[in-house]
Amino acid sequence: MCFWAATVRAFGHIISQQGVIADSKKVEAMQTWPLPKTPKALHGLLGLTGYYRRFVRGYWKIAKPLIQLLSKDGFHWTEEARAAFEEFNKQFQIFPNPLLLRQMLLDKVWVLSYYKQGALSSWAQNKSTYERELMALVQAIRKWKHYLMRSHFIILTDQRSLKFLTDHRLLTKERFKWASKLISFDFEIRFRPGKDNPVADALSRKSYFMSISVLQPTQWDSWDEESQTDTGMASLIQDLMIDPNSHVGYELHKGRLFYKGKSVLPRGSSSIPTIFKDMHESPTGGQSGYFRTFKRIAGIIYWKGMKKDIKEWVQQCVVCQRNKAETLAPAGLLQTLPIPTQVWSDISMDFIGGMPKVQGKDTIFVVVDRLRKYAHFLALAHPFTTAEVAQLFIKEIVRLHGLVQKLKFNTAYHSQSDGQTEVVNLCLETYLCCMTGTHPRKWPQ
Repeated sequence: MCFWAATVRAFGHIISQQGVIADSKKVEAMQTWPLPKTPKALHGLLGLTGYYRRFVRGYWKIAKPLIQLLSKDGFHWTEEARAAFEEFNKQFQIFPNPLLLRQMLLDKVWVLSYYKQGALSSWAQNKSTYERELMALVQAIRKWKHYLMRSHFIILTDQRSLKFLTDHRLLTKERFKWASKLISFDFEIRFRPGKDNPVADALSRKSYFMSISVLQPTQWDSWDEESQTDTGMASLIQDLMIDPNSHVGYELHKGRLFYKGKSVLPRGSSSIPTIFKDMHESPTGGQSGYFRTFKRIAGIIYWKGMKKDIKEWVQQCVVCQRNKAETLAPAGLLQTLPIPTQVWSDISMDFIGGMPKVQGKDTIFVVVDRLRKYAHFLALAHPFTTAEVAQLFIKEIVRLHGLVQKLKFNTAYHSQSDGQTEVVNLCLETYLCCMTGTHPRKWPQ
């Protein structure tokens, strides 16, 4: 009992001579609530607003459109639901803070009281998740100790490790300090995932949605016209309209033909050469071979005979024929090198010289990890000294990957003894020739 007090705060309310009103400190946490876009987020909204429903005239009438969204028919946002949400914003002005400590005292399924601690200090924010959850637990019990003393109670938490609070050793001074405050209480800690406790987590687990931009081909109309004029595709579409299961892998969606989720084009479509050019000859395509070019194109589009067509186009590419070297097996019996057991423990290095001088740089320093085949390409100015190369190596390689244990050398005039690095050099030179053939001074870019 509290005598001679004009007002008393209890169970999230303020009791005074004039009556009972919602505690401003509780309502203060609910401002600018985001539009719920999942059933979980809507459960949290209804759980919190429902606790103060006695202060909202016609609460159930306002909440009815939102409650209907939770039916088995599916979560479909309507204008009525939007109007109800806006009405709730007027009534409650909800804004949850993600850095608030939150706890709820439960008696069976009814909420007796809600307690929130003010915003965490910078010292508390730097603590681990376990320590912050432990602080929240201790502060909640101390807040309600007059209800919990000499009673056995159950604590529900979404922090799994807190379940073993009384079983394991406390390794830090701070943890021992907080846990020692609970010695006089008789409690049991149970783990409940946050997804199963949306009411308690609603303030600290708001749902955020990032907009996703989906690229839609601008040639849809021309592709539709080509599909209608192509005899084979037109008959295929007619068959699918009669029986959707008549052709395995094919389906119709909004009148357009798809094969395993990819748009289908006639083999003679005027868009196919443009697609091949974008996927093979562009800087992102990198004049790749048949397999990589096919995988890029097959991921977004399909036409009958595409494997054969792409293979012929790659073989007939003038830029590839002019710049790519033969990859026939070398003469003689070559032996494989031992395979490293750790990344960046065994490396190989080489220099590619004779590049057009740009800003004083005319040499490429190549460093390759023999296990993962990951490579670094560093620009150098010729002539260079051993000290300059060592300084660049420490700055760009050791800084990122640590000290290496072994460096692979090749034999003079026998580059096959370090074939991996030679292949990397060949790929780099081929790429630069294809991408900067007409503007050779752009190679550093």
